[in-house]
Amino acid sequence: MAVQVTFLVVTMLILQVHGEVYKPKTLTIGGIFPMSGSWAGGVGCLPAVKMALEDVNNRTDILPDYKLEMQFDDSQCKPGLGTKVLYQLLYDKPTKLLVLTGCSIVSTFVAQAAKMWKLVVLSYGGSSPALSNRERFPTFFRTHPSGTLHNPIRVKVFKKFKWTKISTIQETQELFTS
Repeated sequence: MAVQVTFLVVTMLILQVHGEVYKPKTLTIGGIFPMSGSWAGGVGCLPAVKMALEDVNNRTDILPDYKLEMQFDDSQCKPGLGTKVLYQLLYDKPTKLLVLTGCSIVSTFVAQAAKMWKLVVLSYGGSSPALSNRERFPTFFRTHPSGTLHNPIRVKVFKKFKWTKISTIQETQELFTS
C-alpha cells in the first residue's frame, strides 16, 4: 500500500511539474474589423477568424508550445478610426504578432503605418489594386484578390455577348486620386 501511495504522489508531482514546464507561450494577433459602418464585413469574418484560431490552438502539429489569441476592435470601415485602433493595438500590451484588417481603405492606412514597426498586416477583404504596391506596402499581404483580377473575366463576358458599348462607373476612396 505504501508503495502505491508513493507512486501516486510521485506521479502527481511529475504531472504538476510537467504542466508548469510545458505551459504554452501566447502569441497575440491584433484585429481591426469593420463591425459597423459603410461595410460591416467584419460581422461575418470575425467568427471565422475565431474558429480558425481555435482550430490551430487545438492541434498539436501546428505551432506546438504556442497558443494564439486575438485582441480586436471595430474600425467601422473608417480610415481614421482604423488607424486609431492600430495605435491602440500597438501600444497596449501584449506585443502583437500581426494585424488583421478588413476593408481596403482601412487596410491602406494601417499598412502604411504598420511598415514603420515592420508589422505584418494581413487583409481578408482589401481588394484595392493600390495595395499591390510592394514599395508602398512592404509588410502587407492579403487573402482576398486584387480588384484587377476581375478584368480578364469582364472582357470575356463582353466578348461572349458581343457587347460593343460598355460604361464604367467608378468610385475611389484613395486620397488625392480622381
